[in-house]
Amino acid sequence: MAITIWWGLIAPRGLPADRLDRLTTAFTEAAQHPAFATLMREQAAVMQIETGEAFARSIRAEYEALGAVARQLNLLQ
Repeated sequence: MAITIWWGLIAPRGLPADRLDRLTTAFTEAAQHPAFATLMREQAAVMQIETGEAFARSIRAEYEALGAVARQLNLLQ
């Protein structure tokens, strides 16, 4: 099993689409800025930008995978 450390931004449910689009664009552009890319490279981090439903699927998949481990170890009450 591999565990990935990730950072993400999640907007509130019901945020108007135009605001969500503006936030997505702004944070995607910031993440692609050369200074940020350099910082990530210096930390041996691999940057992968996911937005919208793709990001939601990644969160759900990790939640399910770690939940399975927690159940197997009898960590859930």
